[in-house]
Amino acid sequence: MNRNGKLRKLNTKGKSMIGAATYGNLHLSGNYGIFSTNKVIPEFHTLKKEKLEVYDTASDLLILDFDRNRIVTSPLVSGDAVLETFPAFSADGNSIFYCAAPSVPLPDSIRQLKYSLCRIDFDAKKGCFGERTDTILSVEKFGSSVSFPRPSPDGRFLLYSVSDYGTFPIWHRETDLQLLNLQTGTVDSLKTVNGDCSDTYHSWSSNSRWFVFASKRDDGLYGKPYFCYVDSEGKAHKPFVLPQRNPYYYDFTLKSFNIPELSIGKLPFDAADIEKLYTEGLTEQYEAQYDK
Repeated sequence: MNRNGKLRKLNTKGKSMIGAATYGNLHLSGNYGIFSTNKVIPEFHTLKKEKLEVYDTASDLLILDFDRNRIVTSPLVSGDAVLETFPAFSADGNSIFYCAAPSVPLPDSIRQLKYSLCRIDFDAKKGCFGERTDTILSVEKFGSSVSFPRPSPDGRFLLYSVSDYGTFPIWHRETDLQLLNLQTGTVDSLKTVNGDCSDTYHSWSSNSRWFVFASKRDDGLYGKPYFCYVDSEGKAHKPFVLPQRNPYYYDFTLKSFNIPELSIGKLPFDAADIEKLYTEGLTEQYEAQYDK
């Protein structure tokens, strides 16, 4: 973790936890992180058009307190009955968006594994979860499985991925992006934005006018970073792939782009710094605390 220009190595696996922090997002104060902890299982399909399926057999949410080196969770977002994942703080930092699905026998019932979009309050003063959860988009009414909810920095919109089922949309060819207007509750299917194959992970620019996402629309195999402009009325315009100096770059590269993140400046560290910290740095231990 980079905080105030200093890299830190954190052990985020507390006692009785499923595992360490997996998917996450940082609070605007920089004092907290919201993460899921997941038991991830990859398996191969025997069907021609479907290659790999990745799913969770267990997953909970947890808060990391970076000042006090503690882990906080709650029975509202943990336990065996429901799978919670892909958390993200709201733009004002007062709530947490996440995806939740009832546990089903896996892998036999994988096509019945569908995630709703949910929200829970967050108390930034105490660093803990709120006392109730809300379902924003339910599977029963919505039909699709939601993943990767990401609010725009101005708080107006929530961008997320939808697929037929499951929790690993990059391997689902049918995956599209959708945009929820948090002020009106209306959903934009983003027909101008979506391609024919796997439009998935995404992130916003700091001014909420752009987002970048990974797409396999060109060949169905390799992800590429596509950029989309969102005007002041909230209308998303036709996306374009990140230009390269060599116009044939994407035709010959064997690299697949995924998890693109937009930044307002250069990172104050590089891969060598991370390697040195990993091999030589001291590990900070985190202690788990459970809200009753």
